[in-house]
Amino acid sequence: LKRKLFQLYNISQGRRIIKNSDAVLPFNKNEKKQLEKISHGKFNIVPCPINHKIYRPKNKRSGRLTLAFVGPMEVWKGPLVAFDIFKKIEKERNDVDFIFVGNGTLTHQLSMYRSLNRKGGRFIFMRNLSTRQLAEVYNKADILVSPTFYESFGCTIAESMMCGTPVVSTNVGAVPETIGNGGLLTKYGKWDDMKDKITRLLDDSHMRKRLSKNAIKHSNQYKDDVVVKKIHDIYKNVLK
Repeated sequence: LKRKLFQLYNISQGRRIIKNSDAVLPFNKNEKKQLEKISHGKFNIVPCPINHKIYRPKNKRSGRLTLAFVGPMEVWKGPLVAFDIFKKIEKERNDVDFIFVGNGTLTHQLSMYRSLNRKGGRFIFMRNLSTRQLAEVYNKADILVSPTFYESFGCTIAESMMCGTPVVSTNVGAVPETIGNGGLLTKYGKWDDMKDKITRLLDDSHMRKRLSKNAIKHSNQYKDDVVVKKIHDIYKNVLK
């Protein structure tokens, strides 16, 4: 039933649902712009809610630096791009470790590198983590790398930022809005530029701290209690 409803929604693009509605709740300005092409509803931007009791900053350990990729192991998310960038950085420096978290159709392509998770290896591959375990990964990481092709919001980006971990991602979809001033952006496909930005951030602890503070501040709007209150207020206004 869920699949059929999804297909029906995709065919109609939700036109009958949101046309002239009293309240349409896009995640961000990017989604609002897309919906405005097919609807004359009243738009109230409401971001995706993130559990702020789980995804919150903790004291990061000192010592070795860590880069992380978190997300589905699918082509459009860019795990292989992240891996290629990480391998280049691994060859250039000895002070960085690498974490991959996720599952998907590309898992088997990365599985050949699981042997790197031996004693002394610098790559760790994880999957099927609980939300609390995922929050620990974000807090362990110094930078989240997301070479994504498109995001309508970017939950992993928001979760990372709420943990105080800055993001290096692509200038696509809603990513610039979600990141705000809590990370660095590069044009999709300009992977050398992404690597340069990651390296610059690894070398500049002051920039990492500044972006970390920015990320926490910017992501306050994604806290679930803040989002719920906003939705509740919208419902009250509509019911009036």
